[in-house]
Amino acid sequence: QFGNDTDQPLMVKVAISPVDSEGARLNMKDEAASWDFSHYVKAAHDAWERELQCIDIDGTEEEKTIFYTGLYHVLMQPNAMSDVDGRYVDTNFETKRMPAGRTYHSTFSLWDTFRAAHPLYTLIKPDIAAEFVRDMVLHHETYGYLPIWDLWGQENYCMIGNHAIPVIADAILAELPGIDVEKA
Repeated sequence: QFGNDTDQPLMVKVAISPVDSEGARLNMKDEAASWDFSHYVKAAHDAWERELQCIDIDGTEEEKTIFYTGLYHVLMQPNAMSDVDGRYVDTNFETKRMPAGRTYHSTFSLWDTFRAAHPLYTLIKPDIAAEFVRDMVLHHETYGYLPIWDLWGQENYCMIGNHAIPVIADAILAELPGIDVEKA
């Protein structure tokens, strides 16, 4: 009951930040100011509708459901790891800030994604694929090598090899815009 005797539901909002509680407050203020849950349901639906429109297929409803479910899954990661003010925690546990308008990404499951997901990003989301390469290079700058299996901004060493190399090579060969070839 939380101190009240009404039949009204308890309304709760939660915000997260990889940096600190102030980051969570800023994220909530910027990304979740409304208390109208249906607003967020519609916003999420519309955002995913825009993302999934990058490929249009013909087929049965079942085939489309299977395809677009797979596309949805592949577009879920890597994820944004910076707050709305651009702050993030790097591999040395230092707080850094991306330039205005840029997002830092993490969760590079490269063992799983270098063969198909990253080449797909290169084809359907070249601007985002270039951001992923930029963030892999930032990982290298603070950690001393490219990500192997980066999760929430930290390396977890759970796979052999370094599959960031073919991802970066593919992006350079595809001439994705915004990649600093000398740094990569």
